Amino acid sequence: MKYVDGNILCLEYPDFVREDSESVGIVPEGTYKSLKKRGNIITHGRGGNGNAVLIEYESLPPMYKELVKLKFGDPYEYMAKQPIRDLIKPDLAAIRFFNTYEGPNGKKLSGEDRKLYCSDAAILNAFKTLLADKRELKRLLNVKVTAFWNIAGELIKEVSKQYPNTLPTSYRRLKPHFDAYVDNSYAALIDLRKFNESNNKKVDTSIEHLLLSIYTDGKPYSKDVHETYQRFMAGEIKLVDGDTGQLFDREDYMTDGKPIELSKTSVWRYINKPINRSVVDKMRLSALQFNSKHRPHQHRHDAIYTLSKITMDDISLPFKMKDGSRVWAYEIWDTTSGAIIGKAFGRSNDEGSGKNRNLFMQAIHDMFRNIVNNNWGIPAQIEVEQHISNTFSDDLLKEGFIFPFVHFCRGGNPQEKRAEHFINRKKYDLQKKRLGFQGRPFARTEANRLNEDKNTVRYSFEEIVANENADITTWNNALHPDQDKYPGQTRWQVLTNNMNPQLVEPDLSMISRYIGNATQTSVYRSQYVVVKHNKYALPSAEVIAQLTSLHVTAYFIPAQDGTINEVHLYQNDQYVCTCGLLETYNEAMAERTEADEHIMHKQFSYRQNFDTTIKDRVNKLVKFDVVENTPEQATPKKADKAPEIAPQTINNNKPDKTDWRKKAMEDL
Repeated sequence: MKYVDGNILCLEYPDFVREDSESVGIVPEGTYKSLKKRGNIITHGRGGNGNAVLIEYESLPPMYKELVKLKFGDPYEYMAKQPIRDLIKPDLAAIRFFNTYEGPNGKKLSGEDRKLYCSDAAILNAFKTLLADKRELKRLLNVKVTAFWNIAGELIKEVSKQYPNTLPTSYRRLKPHFDAYVDNSYAALIDLRKFNESNNKKVDTSIEHLLLSIYTDGKPYSKDVHETYQRFMAGEIKLVDGDTGQLFDREDYMTDGKPIELSKTSVWRYINKPINRSVVDKMRLSALQFNSKHRPHQHRHDAIYTLSKITMDDISLPFKMKDGSRVWAYEIWDTTSGAIIGKAFGRSNDEGSGKNRNLFMQAIHDMFRNIVNNNWGIPAQIEVEQHISNTFSDDLLKEGFIFPFVHFCRGGNPQEKRAEHFINRKKYDLQKKRLGFQGRPFARTEANRLNEDKNTVRYSFEEIVANENADITTWNNALHPDQDKYPGQTRWQVLTNNMNPQLVEPDLSMISRYIGNATQTSVYRSQYVVVKHNKYALPSAEVIAQLTSLHVTAYFIPAQDGTINEVHLYQNDQYVCTCGLLETYNEAMAERTEADEHIMHKQFSYRQNFDTTIKDRVNKLVKFDVVENTPEQATPKKADKAPEIAPQTINNNKPDKTDWRKKAMEDL
């Protein structure tokens, strides 16, 4: 409602006209149009631009005036309270206060209580604003302060649908309630009786602790706990604190001098309260069982870029060899694409049960061969399990040494390792379809269980490895599971198309020492070393000066086809240089190409550099003769000191014009 020209009371269009079933208006739109067409009502404005059409209240036919009163009450009295309604606004400080409030027992307010108290604060804030200026109160409402509280009580009833609240509506209770709010702010609105606890509750807490203590002493059933409690309260047995030796006092578990009776059902209920179940299972279950059943999981999502994180784990491949043993494997996965980027295989009857340091390093080698041959960067993070891999924590898997981030997963916690998720999916997507698949005897799904009666196919080691390599190829070339994000792309395409742009290029001279192959060799003719029957040239003749001997260790990472493009020389565990393949040129001048000329001049330059280095060192040598000392010459005498002669200045350029005769006479 609004006043027009200061004294004409009007209804706004939405308050009077009901346009649809959800509208709050009084009459249908057709009735409104009919009244307007016949001139039975007077309207102001055309609507639009956020302005509603206004309908004069006094122009309404008597029947429609009554409908307005049924909805709003006396419209003039309703408008008298409108200034207060306009002042009721949400109080953000009150919302924060009630959302974080904790009672004396540490409990928070319920959602419904928070909503009610926030409305209380919003309404009382409006009253507070009006009462702050009594002149303004009289101007707006045309009432005295003494009459205000009657209007306020009625207003609270009227706005209760829009602002559900707990405020009293009578003057006798509302005024003290408001005064308490002014003095103590939001805290005055809270009914602390909601947080009171009876003495029985305190007794319940003590009994609860006693029952849980009995239940975690070994692994009794709940009925055994009930029996122990009954015998303790009857005085048949005593309960002693195993740590302190102190006796439990039966009177602590009585009320009014009588033991609290508990049924078996009550004992079971106490033990199986959600928080209590977690507490007792912490004591009764293994760490892995407790972790799987109760501990909150870490909810993660994939990295945006590939090679931001890789994960690796050992696998007992689900097929048996002819001797009944299994093949062990280590496989390395990129977590974003799911592609396998490194692998290694070993027999289960090898030293260390197959999964040993050597097998671990073979998988790392295979991954770095892929990295080097495809010009990828170093993965930003590697995730490994503690077993075996923690033996590399001081070098290869030292954080920041090769991988910027290293995460060691807790042993026996498959949920933490991303590799476990990929291994299970590959197992049931691909390996299960192959004859001889060794399903789990107690798998949750019947289709994944082992049938000992029919599963008799066995393979050789080489056959299992060949099958696994084929499965890896199929896996990497299969469509990525998230086709909404990577439409039409395989796992390998996602890997190569979305690499983290901030990856560090591999420093092969350092990495090859830890993940490459090694061989002992020597420097020949001050120019090259021989590795795998190939010659690799030193980068410059100055390298010879760094060596303490001609014997060096060459580290290298072979390409996929086994070729070696460069080797990295170390001596006494210190890096010396990197050598590329020694190139040759055509000795026939008629057949030489531009590339031959370049290689020839490169070799001439190296030899000239060598000759210059040797010549410079030769020139620093001194020719000398050896003269034997005679006995007389053994201790030379000191020469007499010659008299000092005063220095004289002689000027040969200018003639001496001194009149020596005159000077002599003057001296006389």
